[in-house]
Amino acid sequence: MSDLLLVMDVQNAFAKPSTEPVIEIAKQSLDVAREHNVPVAFTRFINTQQRNFVRRLHWSQCMSEPDNLLVDGLAKDGETVFEKFYYTAFTEEFEEYRWKNKVRRLFIMGFDTEAGVLKTALDAFERDMHPIVIMDGCASVGGQDRHEAGLLALRKTIGFTNVIHADEFAQLLKSQG
Repeated sequence: MSDLLLVMDVQNAFAKPSTEPVIEIAKQSLDVAREHNVPVAFTRFINTQQRNFVRRLHWSQCMSEPDNLLVDGLAKDGETVFEKFYYTAFTEEFEEYRWKNKVRRLFIMGFDTEAGVLKTALDAFERDMHPIVIMDGCASVGGQDRHEAGLLALRKTIGFTNVIHADEFAQLLKSQG
């Protein structure tokens, strides 16, 4: 079984004072994963005029740089960044990557807990993978209430023990050598 730490949509458009602590936790968790030779990858949401985000939700962020770029200091040279146009990370490219690398356990963190993180965790679960969400490495730009709603839904749908803290993630990797 292979692991992957997936950092979702930690982009400039979502970097706010309220999300800064989460960005720091993401950086620390990335360091832990790299230290234990766990592959890391990132998603980058790209919005366009043709998408329902603009047409139905009237949300037009992440349509161009620098808004849709990853926050500085996350990805290192050579690390994989999957561009996506939807909530889920399960694009054709991501599917190819996960099959090629035999990813079975998917650690997920990033933005927004109640949207992309939730959708990706559910998609992983329905593909018989083992999704684990790092809750303090997630946030919702819409506020703490939305983040908590996402965590509640995650605990119900992927299992209470699969929603963990960053320190538990670090301990889990350390205990596996």
